[in-house]
Amino acid sequence: MNKKLLTIVLSCALVSSISYNVDAKILRVNRLSGKTRYETSEKIAKEYKMQSNEIGAVILALGTNYPDALSGAVLSKKYNAPILLTTNENKNLALDFIKENLPKGKNVYILGGNGGINNNTESQIKSMGYNTLRLGGSDRYHTNSEIVKNLNPKKGTPIILANSQGFADALSVSPVASSKGYPIFLVSKDKIYDPILSDIKKLSPSEIYVIGGQGSVSDKVVKEVADSTKAKVTRLSGKDRYETSLNIARHFFNEKDNISIASGLGFADALSGSALASLKNEALVLVDNNSIKTQSKFIEEFTNLDIFGGTGSVSENTVNILKGDTIKSQPSTKPDSTTKSDNINKEENIIKPSNNNNSLSDAYKNEVTNKMLQLVNELRASKGVKPLSIIPILNNEAEKRSQHMAKTGEFSHNDTNGNFIFKDELAKINYTYRSIGENIAQNMYTKDPQKQAEALFTQWKNSPGHYKNMVNKDFNQLGFGIEVNSQGLTYATQVFVGK
Repeated sequence: MNKKLLTIVLSCALVSSISYNVDAKILRVNRLSGKTRYETSEKIAKEYKMQSNEIGAVILALGTNYPDALSGAVLSKKYNAPILLTTNENKNLALDFIKENLPKGKNVYILGGNGGINNNTESQIKSMGYNTLRLGGSDRYHTNSEIVKNLNPKKGTPIILANSQGFADALSVSPVASSKGYPIFLVSKDKIYDPILSDIKKLSPSEIYVIGGQGSVSDKVVKEVADSTKAKVTRLSGKDRYETSLNIARHFFNEKDNISIASGLGFADALSGSALASLKNEALVLVDNNSIKTQSKFIEEFTNLDIFGGTGSVSENTVNILKGDTIKSQPSTKPDSTTKSDNINKEENIIKPSNNNNSLSDAYKNEVTNKMLQLVNELRASKGVKPLSIIPILNNEAEKRSQHMAKTGEFSHNDTNGNFIFKDELAKINYTYRSIGENIAQNMYTKDPQKQAEALFTQWKNSPGHYKNMVNKDFNQLGFGIEVNSQGLTYATQVFVGK
């Protein structure tokens, strides 16, 4: 009876993983900001240029008001064009960007009529050697119609309905609209204007996405459009602009690679950022600095985070929460739910080290480390991911972590104050990084170092969180450490760094 019980206990392996955020995910944070909305716009445009290598055009929008620009972001993907905010009085940043980054003879699209970006500014752009195309009308609806005509969607293309009196809904959906080529049609809450309805009828869309609740686009308007087209209707809404924005992201974005955020209190940063978000095929989620619990649960699933705007728009505290600085680790997996080893009850697998202090020899540690590196890189190669390099200083940090766990029995990524230990240790040695992660495991000592490495690797491979760390493309460095305690339990640590 006792022998059977011992076998069950020894067949359980305790494992836990962490990355520098929640659920073993990494948020590589890239904030694009300047002192003003125009500098922020320029920074985003430069990032757009870097991501796309070259740009095919530039879209200019007035930086002091949003109506003309609301539906214009959809043109970004079509023309491979960043969106620059400008005014007639402070246009040098935009003109300098055009001069330095757009080949002469290319097009500059100006959103809105002469009452916005005026003819003098347009003439100056022409004198620099560029073609200008103004997409504007007598009001926001006629401008909207001109933009849709320029987009020139095919008959049957799905469309988007958004309220023209606010910016949040239209900008939240703009990256999707641009990526997919879906035109955005602007309406008021209870009325759709004849030119807009006429354009929709001609397009005969297969589906209508209504952005926002009844306070944005009433059922009356939706029914009028649906009856004239017989299209399927999908409403994406929430209790406020933030939940609506989040529900748009949830509906359209299944890939968990890139995501962007901007303040929902102003239009400027989100408008500029919508073009880059479209280029990178990422959701644009609006946030405020007061309540982001719901957003953080969604955003933590993504790998890379772009922030549009400075700390006055999206605070560092907000970013820290989204990165997981206050919610770092998932609970250690309990023994009854972890990977079980097939042969761990064999006598040879529970022999303790023969030396007096129960420490492992350097030769043993080196062999386990080399085998672990081989196994991890073989796994990465099978997934098309570049190999990791073993870094001695990271081995030292991983070994210190394993020694501490073996000595104290503590099995956690965090200290008693909730601080991520590995992160703090890297800070002590001034080791810089872009992203970090950690896997830890507890198992029985095996005297064969090759089998020990294979057993630990299998534990981690069979656990989703640990597996994600081992194949994460953002990591390029590895440290490994292993130690044994007086009861013959081994504690192993993998630390990952992206530089």
